[in-house]
Amino acid sequence: MEADKKRLAEAMKKLDEKKAALNPEAAKKYDSLTNAFGVNTQMNNAVKQVNENKTQPKKVSGLAKNNSTEIPQKVVGLLDGLPKITNATQYAAYLSSLKQKIAAKVVQATKNNIDLLISKNTGKPIQLNNVPPLFFMQENPEGAIYAAICVAIINKDMPISQENLTAILHLTGYPQYALPMLEYLNTQFKSDLLLANAGQCYLSLGEKEKAKTFFMRALAANSENVSANCGMGFIEGNSSNPAAAAPYIEKVMKNSYSEVLEKLASQKNIKLNYLSLKVKVPEIFPPEKYKVRPSALRFEEVEESLAKRVQMDHLKEAWVRKLQQTQSNFDAQTKNLSNADKLALYAGYVSSVPMTKKARFMLAQTEMYFNDFAFRSGTAYNNLKMNIGKMQEDLKKENKDTRSNIPDSYDACKVMKESLNKYLTKSAELTDDFVSRNIYDFYEYTNQQLYWNKFLLQQNAYDLKFYQQATSLLKAVSDYGNIQALDVAHTVVYDCEKQTAAAPDRGLDQNPDGNCPFSAKIPLGIGSFKSNCKGWSLDGGEGVIGSISHNFQTGEFTVSFGMGGNIEAPFLGGSAGAQMFFTVGSDFVPCDMGMQGNLGIEAAVGPLVIGEESATATMSIASGLNIDAVHAGQQTNLFSLSPTKD
Repeated sequence: MEADKKRLAEAMKKLDEKKAALNPEAAKKYDSLTNAFGVNTQMNNAVKQVNENKTQPKKVSGLAKNNSTEIPQKVVGLLDGLPKITNATQYAAYLSSLKQKIAAKVVQATKNNIDLLISKNTGKPIQLNNVPPLFFMQENPEGAIYAAICVAIINKDMPISQENLTAILHLTGYPQYALPMLEYLNTQFKSDLLLANAGQCYLSLGEKEKAKTFFMRALAANSENVSANCGMGFIEGNSSNPAAAAPYIEKVMKNSYSEVLEKLASQKNIKLNYLSLKVKVPEIFPPEKYKVRPSALRFEEVEESLAKRVQMDHLKEAWVRKLQQTQSNFDAQTKNLSNADKLALYAGYVSSVPMTKKARFMLAQTEMYFNDFAFRSGTAYNNLKMNIGKMQEDLKKENKDTRSNIPDSYDACKVMKESLNKYLTKSAELTDDFVSRNIYDFYEYTNQQLYWNKFLLQQNAYDLKFYQQATSLLKAVSDYGNIQALDVAHTVVYDCEKQTAAAPDRGLDQNPDGNCPFSAKIPLGIGSFKSNCKGWSLDGGEGVIGSISHNFQTGEFTVSFGMGGNIEAPFLGGSAGAQMFFTVGSDFVPCDMGMQGNLGIEAAVGPLVIGEESATATMSIASGLNIDAVHAGQQTNLFSLSPTKD
């Protein structure tokens, strides 16, 4: 009660501030409107009742309402005495008679206000339809009924006006007055609302079978009708098979709320499908923004994947710091509060306001679903981690065997890369499948928690809940992004990322095909194409820098660059030149670089060069210094100085 007083005082203060900010004309209209409906008087009475601890629910003079989860006993006397309406004349006479009966129970001042509002809005059917609900929300049942009858008489051809009247009659405890009208109206209009109203009235009088007939007719016209679903859920929940009530209760709880159905589901242990009753809520944490980092599929993606994991860790740590700061602020703000004030921060958890009741119900359903999901997915998560861990251990052992069986580092790395890519492909497939089936429940749970807690918590308590939920979500996202084990993968990348093939030994004793009796060279104007049994080369001519050659035996490509063609050297009997070069293997991994100088004499027949005498000096990283001579197509090594081997 003390918390109620405090909240009421805060609300009145805000209302006064809003009224003070209105311009004089708007303030005048506001006072006129509230006085016309007696709002100010009722507000003052309500404030007085709260301050004097005398708040009581207003009673109606019709049938007593209760929150029983059992079908009412049949009221035979009222059911047998229902009049029969068969035409419009009888219907109009029935409304007129009912108006006189109700008018006698309405306070004269209220009746005058209603008559005035009806008179001012004559010719405005939509505005007229708003009058009865206003008095109903003011907890003035007889006034609401009187207004609804007046509007129904004026808007006799509008179904909604008749729907309002019959619904208000039922809600205020007069279903016996509504049923004769509903039996007639349902022959004149096709309205799922009128059908559902008839079902509710019969159910209130204990006539279960007739109620069920009207509810099913209403659902055939509109499967989402809340009133009809509520009625069917109530009837089936009290049947010999309570589980049959679940689909109806789910629709009610998704689109509205019923405290009686919540109690009934609990009492009868009716299992509800959370996915059928959950409401779509705003995505405060959308999967696209806070997504799981992708798995690595190939050797080249390992380091990038690890870097993205580090980014996620930094993001998670930043949210943890926000949570810690928010917790510190909350503790400081609530340190000196009384127990009543502290409870007021969580007032929605004990409030009787329908929306807070629904929020509590939805949070309970969300928790039950997520706990079940956590149990199922947790077992699968642990099994997957163990499976991938074993795969990684197998890869580690395979790599160890590879290094033992293949001494050459380059060749060993080729094999290990292939093994790693197989591991990455398989582990990524398993990981991505698990993540896609489970991670979205974490986003949904977080967004549902934040949405419904908004109705239950004051702002500072909600802020703390917000960062708690956000931190939990990001931890789950981080954990799911680390399922694919990359420890061994990182080691392979570290060892093999820059591993290159060893340069071939150019010694004559290791080159049985070193002698080549055939060679040919074709001038091409700006350069020349040269070929023999060892390979081919394309050389630049005058003004063209560089050349490219291919060795058939090793598969190597060599690119040279230097002066634009050889220098004519008559005193040497031919030409001379020098170029820088670098060589790549058949897999295009660099394996050598250096400097090459040459001296050559060519013999030609027409445009075709058929003989070549030359000497070449090569100094490179891989092979050291070598001087070779070519005579009559045969190559001879004149001098070699190999680099020191480790």
